[in-house]
Amino acid sequence: MNYKVFQLNCHKSKSITETILDKKEPDILLLQEPYFNNYGPIKHKDWIPIFTETGKEKNKCRAITYIRSNSDLRALTTKIEKFTNRDMVTILVKDITIVNVYNQPKPSKKYPEPPVFEFLKREIKEQYSKIVIAGDYNLHHKEWESRAGPNTEADEVVEWLHENDMMLITPRNQKTYNNRTNIDLVYGSVDLLHRISFSGVDENTLSDHSIVEWDIYMSQNWEKFDKELSSAIKDFNVHNKTLKSTDQIDDQAKVLEEVVKRAMAKSMKEVKVMKKSKRYWNQELREKKEDGTLTTTVDEKRHEIWKALLPEIDHGLDREFEIDDDSRWPKLEFDEVDSALADTPNDKAPGDDGITGKVLKMAWLNKDFKERFFKLLQACVKFGYHPKVWRHGIIVVIPKPKKPDYSKPRAYRPISLLKIPSKVLEKIIQKE
Repeated sequence: MNYKVFQLNCHKSKSITETILDKKEPDILLLQEPYFNNYGPIKHKDWIPIFTETGKEKNKCRAITYIRSNSDLRALTTKIEKFTNRDMVTILVKDITIVNVYNQPKPSKKYPEPPVFEFLKREIKEQYSKIVIAGDYNLHHKEWESRAGPNTEADEVVEWLHENDMMLITPRNQKTYNNRTNIDLVYGSVDLLHRISFSGVDENTLSDHSIVEWDIYMSQNWEKFDKELSSAIKDFNVHNKTLKSTDQIDDQAKVLEEVVKRAMAKSMKEVKVMKKSKRYWNQELREKKEDGTLTTTVDEKRHEIWKALLPEIDHGLDREFEIDDDSRWPKLEFDEVDSALADTPNDKAPGDDGITGKVLKMAWLNKDFKERFFKLLQACVKFGYHPKVWRHGIIVVIPKPKKPDYSKPRAYRPISLLKIPSKVLEKIIQKE
C-alpha cells in the first residue's frame, strides 16, 4: 500500500487551507501555518485533523496534520503527544514516525521559545528509528540550496540530521518558496530510503509556497504477491533440478531474482512519474543519447575515453566444472535458511534489485520458490560460490557530521547497500 503525502505552508489563509483540503489525491496532509479560527482548525468531511489541543496553544497552531477519514490510515495512525505542540505534529503510521514541522527562524517577543529542532534534538531519535521530518524548515543551507550562505542554526540542524543518519529526500535546489528558494524539505532515515519517494512539486497554489508531494510505502498485498510469484515461476519455466555447476548457479540466481521482481511489480504499487520530470524522456531516448550524441561534459568525455582505452572484456576465465560431494561441508538444511532469514531485518534498505528482507521472507513461504531457492543456496555452499548477480551493490553517500565544507568529497562517507539474498548466503556460510 502506498500513501500520497502533500505538504504546504498555507500562510494562515482560509482559502488556501480550504483549497488543499478539497484535493482528492493525497492521503495525508502536512500543513504549516494553517488557518485557525477561534474554534479551532477548518473541519472537512474527508479529513481528520491532528494537532495540539493543549491550553493556550490550541488555537495558535502553526502545524497541523490531516489524515483521510475514509482510508485505513485511521486505524493505523497514532498521535504522539510528547512530540506534538504548536509548531510540530508527530504521528506514528504503523512503524513509521512522521513529524510535521514549522521551524520558527528566530525566537521573538511573541514566540520566545527556541525553534522546533531544539525540542526534536533532545529525545526523538532515541525513541523512534524510522523517522520522516517534513515541513517548512525556514533555513538555508548548502546541503539543499547550493547558493546558501553561512547559517549557524542551519549548520546545527544539518549536523544533528547527519549524526542520526537522516538523508534529504527532496531534490537539492528544488525551489519551493516564491519560486526562488528551497525551505520546504523532507528528510528520512536511511532505513526508509526504499519506502519514501519524492514525486514532485505543484506551483499552482495561492500560497507563496509550492505543494511538495511524496509517496510513502507501508505494506503490500502478500496474497497477490504469492500468486504472482507462482505464476512467474511457471511463466519463466524455472526448473527445480539440482545445480551442478557455477554457470547453472548464476543462471538460477538471475532467474529467481527476475521472478521475485516481476511478482513485486504486479502486486506492489509503482511510484508515479514526477511532475517535474520530462515525460518525453523515455528509454528509447536514453539509448539514443548513449549511441549517438556528442559528449559535452567532462564526465561524459572521461567515460568515453575510458571505454575506448579499456573496453569491457566479453570473455573470462570462468569454466564450468563439477565437483564431488565433500564431507567436510555438512549438507545445508532448511532450518539453517529459516534461521538466516529470521536474522534478516524486514526493512533494511535493499540492493538494486529492490528485494527487501520482508519480500524475501514472504517469497520463502511460497512452496515453488522455496524449493528452488533452497537448492540454489545448497549449490552455493557446496561449490563455495557466490552468484555474480548477487555481487552488485548500491553506494549511498551520506554527509559526515561537523564538516565545514560539504562541497568537498571528504565531507561524505559511502554506505554499500548489498542485495538481501547475498546477505542471507553470507549468514549461512558464517554459521557453517
